[in-house]
Amino acid sequence: MNRGVGTELHSILDWWGFRPTKSCQCKALQRYYNQKGPDWCQEHLDEIVDQILREAGKRKVNWWQGIQQIIPTLSRTLPECLQRIVLTRIVQVCINRARRF
Repeated sequence: MNRGVGTELHSILDWWGFRPTKSCQCKALQRYYNQKGPDWCQEHLDEIVDQILREAGKRKVNWWQGIQQIIPTLSRTLPECLQRIVLTRIVQVCINRARRF
């Protein structure tokens, strides 16, 4: 598979233990973000973050708890707006990584 924003994002989320299910659209979104490229993903950053949060909500996954296990110094009860800031930064890191390829 091409190394792109979707692959980078999948790699980070997989490392935290969030893996695609048979019923989710994660693999399709991974391919889509790879095809669209880093510039498109940068322009649609909020949309990507929204999609991740929607998917986590469908699965009743608290992605934030997964991050807190890795970075225990973070507050356990950050409001959604701060969660969005952190997740936006994660996607930005994926975009920057994809631009190197």
